[in-house]
Amino acid sequence: MTTIQVKKSKGISKTRIHGELTLPQVSTLKTTLLKAFQKSNHIELNLEAVTRLDLAGFQLLCAACKYAQKQKKILNRVGELPDNVVSFLQGSDYSKGTGCAMDTGNECRILTGEK
Repeated sequence: MTTIQVKKSKGISKTRIHGELTLPQVSTLKTTLLKAFQKSNHIELNLEAVTRLDLAGFQLLCAACKYAQKQKKILNRVGELPDNVVSFLQGSDYSKGTGCAMDTGNECRILTGEK
C-alpha cells in the first residue's frame, strides 16, 4: 500500500511517498502534488521510502518538475534515493543526471536533489 504524506512547514509543502511509485499510484500522486502546489510555492519531495519506481512514476516526477518551472514554483527532492530507485534509473539510462530541455541548469533536480 502506498501512502503520501504532506505537511506544511514554514511555507514549504513537505511531501513524502511511502510505498510504490508506479502506474496505479500516479493518478493519486498527481492530484496530491497539484493540491500541494496550490497551497505552496515550494514543494520538498522525499522519495526515501519509495519501494518501487516504474516509468509512469518517473514521468510523473518529470512532469511535476516541469509544472513547477512553468508556474515559477520550487520543487526539489530531499533525502537519499533508495537503491531500488537508483537501480531503475540505471537500468533505464536516466542515472546520468542530465536535465531535460526545461532545466536551465542541465541537471535533473529529481535525480540530484538540487534546488
